[in-house]
Amino acid sequence: MVMKQAAFAIVQDKTEVLLVANKRNRGRIKWSLPGGSVRGTEAPLQALEREVKEETGIIVTEWSGEIYTSVVKYPDRHPAFDRRTEVHLAGKWKWVEQGATDPEDFLRFRDKEESGEDLSVVAGFFSDLPADGSLVRNMRRYVREPLMEWRLLPWEGPRYYEYLKRGHGPDGTVERLVPPE
Repeated sequence: MVMKQAAFAIVQDKTEVLLVANKRNRGRIKWSLPGGSVRGTEAPLQALEREVKEETGIIVTEWSGEIYTSVVKYPDRHPAFDRRTEVHLAGKWKWVEQGATDPEDFLRFRDKEESGEDLSVVAGFFSDLPADGSLVRNMRRYVREPLMEWRLLPWEGPRYYEYLKRGHGPDGTVERLVPPE
């Protein structure tokens, strides 16, 4: 079984959480937490520190711990694989660019210059994440659900979620296995 890994950060400014806009194929914009894929022999936190710095220019100097891990099983793909996603809380962080001290000034990201990729973060902002989930509606279910549960009633220590993805594209289904719905 192949295991793919990703890591994302919850970066807070008072009560608000940082969301970033990712430019995707055909110019689509998708909002997410900062983070991304774990490469090669990287540990998830190493990858997360790299991704957060590349995408936002933020350097996380202390992590407060893992909030949750979700594993999504893709048995219908060839080869079948699991995607393990860790979400960590940034305890302390600082702006890389000394002149940027407020989110409106700071979150004007340099696209290709910073990451070296054509498909990268192009904008971002801090949000209170409304309880109706409207700002995170386009996030994958296995990221959105645990994030909104944590925002509505924060917990101590990591939680584990598991999902099953059947089919491909918009016709596919995602079933939550652990904890049950």
